[in-house]
Amino acid sequence: GCAAAMALALMLGLSGRAWPERPGPRPSRSWSDIRSTLALPGPWLYGLCFAFYAALYFVIATWIPTFLIETQGRSLGEAATVGAGVTAINVGGNLLAGWLMHRGEPRWRLMIVAFLAIMGASWFVFADGAPDEFRIPAAFFYSLFGGLLPAAALAGAPGHARNPAEVSTCNGIVVQCSNTGSLVGAPIMAMLVVALGGWEQGYWMMICFGAVGIALALVLRRIETR
Repeated sequence: GCAAAMALALMLGLSGRAWPERPGPRPSRSWSDIRSTLALPGPWLYGLCFAFYAALYFVIATWIPTFLIETQGRSLGEAATVGAGVTAINVGGNLLAGWLMHRGEPRWRLMIVAFLAIMGASWFVFADGAPDEFRIPAAFFYSLFGGLLPAAALAGAPGHARNPAEVSTCNGIVVQCSNTGSLVGAPIMAMLVVALGGWEQGYWMMICFGAVGIALALVLRRIETR
């Protein structure tokens, strides 16, 4: 929630107006107008990327304390401190994304980098053969560079709106998708851990979700570079 709020603030602060300001009340929108906005592919691609990211981020942010206690023998205080640090450093990724977008970096590229970082770091966090001393640094790396995605998604979706009235709907798609990802991420991880017999198999979820996210970002690239 903190990272998403920071991303939204960055979006509002760094982006210019896409349309001239028009005085007076805005006209009401019909259901036909809303359906037309919902048919736009761009906001859904950003939203789905955010959903897969949110599922993966929620897993690392909420399950890392349990993981550290159960498998590393860490105390409750140590695990809580690491969990809080992993969550807090995600804000740095959002700030970095805002700076990079301000310098012209494509949003789809930032999302691909985020998914690649998550996929690479997840092995060091969860895999049975990973060195124990790398697990906590990998979790911080996972959260920091994964944080590139929320700012990119929240800033990118409004760019597909054809007029100011569509901006709220485009943003709503992304926010609802991110909420869905946050809701389903932990249960999917729990089922995977139970089905495969241990935390060390958890990184397969990261690999699969990350691969789908990269594919979606590449489709988005095709749309935005036409």
